[in-house]
Amino acid sequence: MQVINHTDHRLGILDDPLGDLGDWAEHAGGIISGTVNKLRSGNFTWGEQSVPIDAAVGNKLADFMEANAPALIDMFAEADIFCVVLAVATIGFGYAAIQAGCPTVIILVDGVLTPINSCWGVAMMGLWTLYCFQEASKEGHKGDEKVAIDFAKSINKLPSDFEFGEIGDVDPKAVVTALVRDYGIDYKGNLRKYRHRGWPNGDPDNWAHDEIVGYDGWDAYLTLFATSSGVMYGIAQNGSLYWYMHSDNTWKGRKKVSSEGWSNYSTVFATGSGVIYGIHATNGNLYWWRHSGWLTGTNDWSARKKVGTDWGQYKNVFATDNGIIYGVKISDGSLYWWRHDGWMTGNPNAWTGPKKVGVDWGPYMRIFATDNGIIYAVKESDGDLYWWRHDGWMTGDPNAWTGKKLVGTDWAQFRRVFAADNGVIYAVT
Repeated sequence: MQVINHTDHRLGILDDPLGDLGDWAEHAGGIISGTVNKLRSGNFTWGEQSVPIDAAVGNKLADFMEANAPALIDMFAEADIFCVVLAVATIGFGYAAIQAGCPTVIILVDGVLTPINSCWGVAMMGLWTLYCFQEASKEGHKGDEKVAIDFAKSINKLPSDFEFGEIGDVDPKAVVTALVRDYGIDYKGNLRKYRHRGWPNGDPDNWAHDEIVGYDGWDAYLTLFATSSGVMYGIAQNGSLYWYMHSDNTWKGRKKVSSEGWSNYSTVFATGSGVIYGIHATNGNLYWWRHSGWLTGTNDWSARKKVGTDWGQYKNVFATDNGIIYGVKISDGSLYWWRHDGWMTGNPNAWTGPKKVGVDWGPYMRIFATDNGIIYAVKESDGDLYWWRHDGWMTGDPNAWTGKKLVGTDWAQFRRVFAADNGVIYAVT
């Protein structure tokens, strides 16, 4: 069989081809059975054409499809969208893909794109090929390669000029990255940026278009948090601390800036100017650091200082500007306020507070703040995003609040959420 070796690869998204993916799953059993019979017969027949198939190749695919039919059907039933990389051949691109290195298959289940290995690719390609040729034949066309490919393009969401590299040289991660970058389809581990333009007053309709600013791997960090001027940090699984700067959609980093055992802290957060706090997971002590190299990503630090005790009784501890810290008391859900007057130097004796400034904060799974006492919280029960402005943020006035206001939905889907300056919020899928 001759395979056309050129760059005519297309990433196809087959979205509800039979009207509903439930219907597709219902039909899949018959399609698999018919495909298996054709493979074992040594000939594929579409319309007026009959194409010989190498017996070893045909039986290999048939055996796999028969053995895995139930799982394959279940996968169809659960998927919202499935994608395949089309390997173009003289007469078809299903069985030909076996000789072309086996294509990648990607399915979208519960909003997460998942690459599947090449064996699944073989089975899915057989189904895709048969489906396209059958549909093309129904329309009275000969079941040839061009008709099938043109038909595939006609039902795809992606433009016809979407291309990847040479046949047999398709990288699953590259496919996923391109999907995310060019078409906004999300994938586990990506970093999304949201800009709440209405952050000063809680306007729920004033959001900039969200965008994906980092691809793959951001979910590997135990914790992500930001200080000012677009600087953010991530704590790796081994406890190392990494630095990034994200400004005007330009990245600097990543840079490893510390190996001090940051995974020993149950909560790590930052206020402005590279000042970082951490609550020790074992003893509940609060520690302070100043990253002197916060604007450049150099490994320059002021020495760690113990600045508080008994912080283990609080969850969702976070900071806004100027050493203002909030935390939710685990026992009753009350919100407490502190001002670390020694935040720039790490003075352990220069504190104002704690002051109780709110109640009923227990139902929120994630709480974070941007500048000037603006606080956001994601409700655990439904994923709604709420906004408050603590007008008494500098003094801890418990009666000076504006809000709460509902400003977003579906935020429980994110694995990590943290805020930076001026209403910028980052979220990891």
